[in-house]
Amino acid sequence: MSSPTASTSSKVVAPLLNGSNGTNGGKKRKLPRLIFIRHGQAFHNVQPEDKSLLDPFLTPLGVSQARTLSTSYPTLFSLLHSTPREKTLLVTSPFRRTLQTTLIGFAELLPGPGYTPPPPKTSGEGRNSADEQGVAPVYSAPPPPHSSSSHSPPQSHLGQGEPQINLQLLPQLQECGSSPCDTGSALPTTIAHFPPWLGEYFSTVWDEPDWNQNRGMFDPEEGKQRERARWVRRWLRERGEDVVVVVSHHGFLRRVCGLPTKVGVTQWDNCEAREYQFVDPTAEDDDAEVERVADVTIG
Repeated sequence: MSSPTASTSSKVVAPLLNGSNGTNGGKKRKLPRLIFIRHGQAFHNVQPEDKSLLDPFLTPLGVSQARTLSTSYPTLFSLLHSTPREKTLLVTSPFRRTLQTTLIGFAELLPGPGYTPPPPKTSGEGRNSADEQGVAPVYSAPPPPHSSSSHSPPQSHLGQGEPQINLQLLPQLQECGSSPCDTGSALPTTIAHFPPWLGEYFSTVWDEPDWNQNRGMFDPEEGKQRERARWVRRWLRERGEDVVVVVSHHGFLRRVCGLPTKVGVTQWDNCEAREYQFVDPTAEDDDAEVERVADVTIG
């Protein structure tokens, strides 16, 4: 087995309008089309950056960026609306800024009622106070944790309407690093900030006790981060959907996509979407490397 080193290629090739067909041991298979999106601007992204903020929320600008995703990428949303639900997946990091980006940006495809982020308080309270950047929980006590060993998405949505896309929370998509801004907050605190129907989806996060402890596969050491990125690429390649939309973070997306990771250089704008495909159409590449394609599909 080859070493878990991410590809360093950043070339743009022609888009695969119908996905890519590959073989695995002689068996033909279809590989998913990948759309990677960075979250909207969060409080720690405001200059000068404050990395001491625990699991920060979106700023008002970040909320606005998320709300315009469908108008910024109309072809992508048209594709998602026209593709059968069982052939689409929206998968997101369980950090609060990525959850907000997902719920706001893809509201038209998710069960209602829609998520309305509470405005930050202006009472002078510190952004890293007990109620986290002055944003108080707006929902009642979170549901109790439960295990979901199969990691299958919930089938019911508390009568709030049928979603048009499958949704999954994947802790392996979290940001790199050990700073508070790159660390997930306690799940009960996070869940209380979001609509009750989302509570069921946190089962995949409860199943990973190390997810916000910066240990195990979530260790901030660079080799561990690249190995986690490799794990995610392999996980995505094994999906059965035609289109997979991934909402994640600046640092981690660069490792998934094999981009340079120079500190202090912005290489992926907030709420920017990019389309990728797997390099090896036979799906036999151990590293499951990806390459960027022209963004015709998501424009």
